[in-house]
Amino acid sequence: MKLRGDQLKTFRKNKGLSQKQLAQGICTQATISLIEKNNKVPGMTILAQLCARLGISLAQILVDENQVLTDVFTTIDRLILQKQYDAATDQLNNIGIKQLQSRYDKQRYYYFLGMLQLEQNKDYDEALFNFELVLQQFPVADDDIYQIMTTIAVGTAWFYKDDSNQAKKFANQASELLQVNVSINDARQLIASYVSLAQLYQLFDDTGTTLELVNHALELCRHNETLFLLDEVYLKLANCYFAMGQVETAKANWQIAASVATINEHTDLAEQIKQQLLKLN
Repeated sequence: MKLRGDQLKTFRKNKGLSQKQLAQGICTQATISLIEKNNKVPGMTILAQLCARLGISLAQILVDENQVLTDVFTTIDRLILQKQYDAATDQLNNIGIKQLQSRYDKQRYYYFLGMLQLEQNKDYDEALFNFELVLQQFPVADDDIYQIMTTIAVGTAWFYKDDSNQAKKFANQASELLQVNVSINDARQLIASYVSLAQLYQLFDDTGTTLELVNHALELCRHNETLFLLDEVYLKLANCYFAMGQVETAKANWQIAASVATINEHTDLAEQIKQQLLKLN
């Protein structure tokens, strides 16, 4: 279990108590400071007495450490998708290696590390090294979504290293994995996988496969009634139709993409699409 010192501080302030007042007759003010700043556990007896004084339960300031780590990884995933790489790096740097207890923890950690090296640092060799750890040393199951996402990322790294053969090899592997594992429960990550793989095939100028993958992503968005990455989906649809010479259909999809991007508060993407439409008009 992990102590949430920030939560205790919030409860203390809501009660209108100073650190000294909360500590009176239970512990020292310095102990309260250590709890709030460093999540230092003083002992369960003291902690129980502090909770009693605040009128809260221990469960309100103690959390499962595995859940904390999962929440951090979820935040990192969201930040990377939003291309907020500096913020994602800060979150990842706060994770100590000793916190990675399970193979699943290690798998996620090295996947995100590889993604930041790929997207932010453009260090493709280092990214491939970390992706290899995910695929070879910390596999969880063949149908695990991180195996699929890592396979796509490996293909992308090889493309940027100017090795199209290797890039296509991993893209095809990822495509096969997605076809086999259509029952993956996490819809958002499944949508993200289809979008990322479509982006990779778009780099190959394979419009047919890109369109097929994007339509899969669109179907998933509709089935799950989510706007998650829907702006990216319509953007890629528009790019496909434009590549096929269907300009009016492309324009219609760009307009949808711009509207969804505005709703999703993806202002940079919305502006990028609007500028593209202005050029066409």
